[in-house]
Order: sequence, then C-alpha cells, then structure tokens
Amino acid sequence: MDNNNEKQYQGLDSAIALFSKSNIKKICLPYLKTGFPSLDEMLGGGICAGLTVLGAVSGLGKSTFSLQMAEKISKAGTPVIYFSLEMPRERIAAKAISRRIFIESGYDKNCKITASTLTNYDNIGKIDWKIVDKVRSKVKKDNSNLYIIERGEECISAKKVVEIVKEFIKNENKVPVVIVDYLQILTPESENFRASDKQNVDESIRQMTALANTEKVPILLISSLSRASYEKSVQLQDLKESGSIEYSADVVLALQFCTKGRSDGKINIDKEKSKSPREVEIVVLKQRYGNSGSEAAVKFDYYAEHDCFQEKEVEKKKKSSLSDLPERRIS
Repeated sequence: MDNNNEKQYQGLDSAIALFSKSNIKKICLPYLKTGFPSLDEMLGGGICAGLTVLGAVSGLGKSTFSLQMAEKISKAGTPVIYFSLEMPRERIAAKAISRRIFIESGYDKNCKITASTLTNYDNIGKIDWKIVDKVRSKVKKDNSNLYIIERGEECISAKKVVEIVKEFIKNENKVPVVIVDYLQILTPESENFRASDKQNVDESIRQMTALANTEKVPILLISSLSRASYEKSVQLQDLKESGSIEYSADVVLALQFCTKGRSDGKINIDKEKSKSPREVEIVVLKQRYGNSGSEAAVKFDYYAEHDCFQEKEVEKKKKSSLSDLPERRIS
C-alpha cells in the first residue's frame, strides 16, 4: 500500500490520540463572542469556523444584526470582512454612530439622532454635533478591525469572496470572520446563462463551505426568505433555494417576529413593524453539533429607527455621561 492509500485509510486511534492535554489545541477551534450572551450560550460559546446562515424577511434587520455583531467581534480584536452588496459604507458608519448614541442615551426612544438624520443634508444645522463627536472616536476605535467591501463596478461572486479572504489571510497572517450580505445577490460565476437561481446558490454555497473548511474561517451568510414565510414561523425550507443551505451549513439561524403564545401562529407583519421596539427572536433551525428547534431561541428588542438590537435578558444600561452635554436640538 503506497503513502497516499495509507492516508486514506487511517484508523480512529489516530484521532483519539489528539484528545490529550498536549494535543487538544491541534483540533480545538476558538469561539468568538457575538456581543449577545444568550445567543453565544445557545451556539455553544459564540461563532466559530464553519458556515452559518442567517435568514429573515425583508426589513427585519438582518443586516443591522450582523453589523452589530461584527462590531463586537472587531472590538475584541478579531478582523471582520463584511461584503456589503447593497449598503454603502457611509450608511454603515451612520448606523454605527447612531446606535452608539442610542445605547449611551440609555435606550431612550426619544433620541432623534438616527442614521437617516445623519445622512440628511437638511439636518446639518439641527444636529448637536457635540454628541456625535463624543461617540465618533469610540465607534472608530471599536470598528478598527472591520473592513467593508462594497459591490462597485466590479461585481462580487463567491469566487471573488474566496480570493479576497485568502489574500487577506496570506498578507495579514490572521483568519477573519467573513459576513456576506447577502447570498442571493452574489454574482453567478457560471458561464452557463441558463443556470437556475438554485444552481447559482448551490455553487456559492459550495465555494463558501470549502473556504470555511480549508481555511477554518467563520462565515456568516445572510439569506432572504420565500414570501410564504412572511406571516409564520420560519422553517428550513423557507430559505430561498434552500436545498444546499440545509445540507451544507453547520448552523442555520432565523430572525423572526416572536411567535410564542400566538394561537394561530400567524404574524401581522405591518402591525409588528409599527411597534417600537419590535419583539423579535433568533431561532436555531439547524445546529450540526448543538441544540435546535423551537426551544432554541433568544428574544430581542429591535429598535429599528436606531439600528439596535438588545437581548431581552440583558439589563438596560443607565443613561450615561451624555447627560452632561449641553441641551441638544436633535438627540
């Protein structure tokens, strides 16, 4: 038997030998905290190498949730590469600033400095820029490891994502967290113009899975859902072109309005979106090495206007030192 065949037919004893104090580091993967303690606990410690998919209906805040998580990971010192295929980096920056102002106000819903406020030319003379300046340096520091890649003239395919990430690892000698926003608008790589949406998604999933496995990269893919899921609890089959997602992803999460206690299980989307905050939950639809199902859920308050998620279990902070600033016009 040649060397190649010997590698193919290794006994289990070689793997068992790794489970000793001196060898265990060779196979253990770090878990990165998301900034949401209950979610970390549900995921076994946080996000780790592998493919995680987050699905939600349009407008429910899946990009905001992912960016808030990215900021926490960046602040802890781990680089994050965020492929933003729809939102420009200036809007992402505005969301980060407004979210920090809102948090430091003590989650005051009367706080009027939002991302939309900051990006509206007519508000330049109305905003209290002392408040913005007070948090801007903090936001800049916390996001120093967050890299935004926009879709410009050059479209971004799954293959392009793989190339960029591998180049980053080579140049920086660090493994980043990768977030793709979002899966269904990655540019198809295939030259077969007759390829279906499902075939294109399958190919993107294949390349993302290979990157996660070979380079030990934590990847979060944001996914849209079919319209059939808009007024009910999300199921695995609701993720658009879900076949390869269901079988290849290590973890599948659904962001949805809270459904517990509803006798019919139906959701009035317009009514729920009118609430402030909106009552939402992250449900684990699949977890290869952990719990999943209706009991594996974490509830959040989602302050849509302020681009901020807060776990229900986490005590709200008291109003901070922002109170010592002069009376503000828009705050």
